[in-house]
Amino acid sequence: MKKFLFISLLAIIGASYYAYQQGMLNEYLSPDVKSRLDHIDPNMSTTLYKWLDKKGQWQVSDTPPPDGIKFETLNYNKDTNVIPSEQFTGKSDD
Repeated sequence: MKKFLFISLLAIIGASYYAYQQGMLNEYLSPDVKSRLDHIDPNMSTTLYKWLDKKGQWQVSDTPPPDGIKFETLNYNKDTNVIPSEQFTGKSDD
């Protein structure tokens, strides 16, 4: 049984190495990045509104605040990761 498993493993490794050397896997493993990103809409952005509320806390929303409140407009790409900073959360990384 061990001999069969060892021979099977060697066959799989050998076939994989052969396919890699022949370029059969190169197209699959490292496709052109542009072709992967063609489906992404270049206008993928979100408009957010940031303002201070009556309690002095920052508010961020995708809808503007009520009339009479000063706000800042922020634009983010939807494919961007956003990590809250200490400035907004009040928590340090420690």
